[in-house]
Amino acid sequence: MLTDFIGSDDIAFALAIQPDLKIVAAGETWQNGKWNFSLARYFSGLNVGVIDEPAEHFELSAYPNPASSYINLNYELANNATVSIAVYDVMGKRIKSYVHNETKIKGMQAEALAVDDLKKGVYILRIETERVQRGVRFVKN
Repeated sequence: MLTDFIGSDDIAFALAIQPDLKIVAAGETWQNGKWNFSLARYFSGLNVGVIDEPAEHFELSAYPNPASSYINLNYELANNATVSIAVYDVMGKRIKSYVHNETKIKGMQAEALAVDDLKKGVYILRIETERVQRGVRFVKN
């Protein structure tokens, strides 16, 4: 990520992923002979747009966490839905797709997802329907 604030030098000291999967960077910028606090919020591509309707109740769990060879994803659909499930790295890059636009019936769903081919690290397991987008962080060990 590159962000050019008004100053001549920009330095980030901290990065965080917020619950809505946006990335926040905090640091300083050199301007007029002094360091000034700077803050940037990045839209990573994992959650684009604004939803103006009430959020639909959506249960989601993933275990074991940390995971080594597989991770179980359990979720409940309030209605029949078209579902996509994928894994992203912490920078928002899609690493692996498991389900793409697959029709699922309403009710409890369970998926056993292989993660043995992923490198060790932190990932976001993301599920999307027409009305809901949710992500859960997990560690691959």
